[in-house]
Amino acid sequence: MTNISNISAPLFSTLPTTLISHLTTTVIGMITSTQIGALTAEQTQALATEDLAILTTSQMSGFSAASMTALTTPQFVFSGDQLAVLSAAQLQAIESVDFEVLTTAQIDALSSTQVAALTTSQIGVLSTEEISSLSTTQVSGLSPTSLAALSSSQFGVLSSAQLLTLSATQLGGLTTEETVMLSAEVISSFSTAQIGGLSSTQIGVLTQSQLESISTSQISALSPEQTSGITSTELNLLSSVQMGALSSAQLETITITAIEGLSTAAFANLVTEQLSGLTSAQIGALSTSISYTLSTTILSSLTTTQIQGLAPDAINAFDATRFDALSTTQRLSLTATQIGALSESEVLDLETTVLSSLSTTQTAGLTATELNLLTTDQLWSLSSEQLGALTTEALSGLSTSTVYDLTTGQFEGLSSTQIAALDATQIGALSTATLSSLSTSQITGLATEALASLSTEQLTSLTTSEIGALLDSQLNAFTTAQVGTLTTTQINGLTLAQIPHLSTTSVGALTTTQLSALTKDQANAFTGYQVVASGWTQEQHDAWYAIASGG
Repeated sequence: MTNISNISAPLFSTLPTTLISHLTTTVIGMITSTQIGALTAEQTQALATEDLAILTTSQMSGFSAASMTALTTPQFVFSGDQLAVLSAAQLQAIESVDFEVLTTAQIDALSSTQVAALTTSQIGVLSTEEISSLSTTQVSGLSPTSLAALSSSQFGVLSSAQLLTLSATQLGGLTTEETVMLSAEVISSFSTAQIGGLSSTQIGVLTQSQLESISTSQISALSPEQTSGITSTELNLLSSVQMGALSSAQLETITITAIEGLSTAAFANLVTEQLSGLTSAQIGALSTSISYTLSTTILSSLTTTQIQGLAPDAINAFDATRFDALSTTQRLSLTATQIGALSESEVLDLETTVLSSLSTTQTAGLTATELNLLTTDQLWSLSSEQLGALTTEALSGLSTSTVYDLTTGQFEGLSSTQIAALDATQIGALSTATLSSLSTSQITGLATEALASLSTEQLTSLTTSEIGALLDSQLNAFTTAQVGTLTTTQINGLTLAQIPHLSTTSVGALTTTQLSALTKDQANAFTGYQVVASGWTQEQHDAWYAIASGG
């Protein structure tokens, strides 16, 4: 056997296990690393523990991964020096049940590179004693996956010195359970780079003691992505100094949910410069108790976009001082919904220059209650285009005094649909000038009940164009008394298409003067049925006939 080193590896792998098991330590010392690498699983298991214990580091490096797996638990008698030369593949091939029997001294011999190569199963069988004995260099070699695989018992024995060697990447791999196990002392000792490794999820689970230990420099170093993980509970736990360390860019990433839970005390710790980063959605998420107590300094500093984020209820709750703090530009940025929620004092505080500059979209937010509150000057500052944007609901709720105050020019902006929303009482408040200025399109919007309630003065103010534009249902809505008050000029305004559709009641109400004012074409437009069923007196009939027969 003195020439055993000369045996080729293929031939060496065929040696019987009985021979392998009886090799002397002297012969074992002659085996090359190549021959070691050729050992079969059976041959490997046949090696005596005393033989394994004397293998050189060169011979150890020859073991194949399959041989490392084949080794039995009792065979793991290797020294630290022997284990220190194993490659990542060799180490990973060691079964967990075998790895579990390794001593603290053996584990301590592994390099940080080797530690980094350990599988999560191997890491999982390390005792707490072995974990706590790992050098800081070894700990720095643990992969994020390995760290995350540690049990709470294993993680719990890591010392402050060991934890402080963790890189940002390693820290970012910790589970939330491990994250909350970090002591306040350790947290406060982390560098800004290490703090920067924590994920937004990890940031979101920090405990009160951990939060209290974080320095302002650490807070300032948090990335926007990290601050997006801050919860309302955490925000409310931050001290005024810590809150002051948050930048506007960081605050901009705070979730809506977190903003909604922000306490008034916590919000009070923010300064105007920080609030500049809040989005309109975040502004809108502020509780009413915070929004309506915003200082005039903060309110005046808000951008128009941020103003649009304020909850309508919050604006409604502003006192006079706070609403007065809003600039003309800010007031002009209010949304239709916000405008529709203004309080009585706020409505009366709107300058005519603001009201006249509102877009039609904004004007559509004005409610009937608000419109009825406007002073005459405020009401008159609204243009016809703005009036045309009002909802039918708002119009239908206008008081008669408000309707009366509307100018002829303003009324020109209303559509027939909007005019149809006005009831008889409201139409009855219109001036004759306004009624006579209605377009032919607008006149068709007048409700039949409204037409039937027109006074004689209002009725006789209608132009021939308006009379000629009335729908059949509108014409027949006039009472017999109203029909009798129509002027001869208005009668001449009836179209040849309208006359055949007049009800016999309306026809019967025509006076001899009105009938005599008809043109021949108008007179001949009456149907035979209308003439017969009208109930005319002989005088009325003669007046009509005189015109119809040639006038």
